[in-house]
Amino acid sequence: RGVLVVCHASVCSSFSAAMFRISLLLALVVAFVGPAAAFLPKAPTPLGGRQVQLNGWLDKAFANEDIATPDRTASGLSGGTPKPSVDIIVCGKKVKGIPGQQMRVVVQAARAPIKFDCGNGKCGTCTSLVNGKKVPLCKFAVPKTGPVKIEKLR
Repeated sequence: RGVLVVCHASVCSSFSAAMFRISLLLALVVAFVGPAAAFLPKAPTPLGGRQVQLNGWLDKAFANEDIATPDRTASGLSGGTPKPSVDIIVCGKKVKGIPGQQMRVVVQAARAPIKFDCGNGKCGTCTSLVNGKKVPLCKFAVPKTGPVKIEKLR
């Protein structure tokens, strides 16, 4: 049982004309665009010794900056030399603090199970053992020397 396909003359001629137009369009695209390598992404190039091309309108904006050698004295957003840190052990978790920093911030950053209620030391909720002494942590600051060991009192 074969299938007989009958093509009307006007349908066959319009189909072949459409195929001719598509192949002609494809040939023109390849001729003007170039080889298939033009469609592949380019490999990234390192900026090490290369100058950035600014196309004329920003050429002098960064003329006094040397991008190849960054400033090593700047650290973070505030700049300057890094501040000294103190080792703190909060309920068995080792963290670092900056001398003078509020101990409440350090304890909350360590996610220790110490509660803070009033914030001024009157309620006694945050009272903990700091190096063996009872201290309200909301009024306590990180000392200049360490290490500091904090244990939950309640």
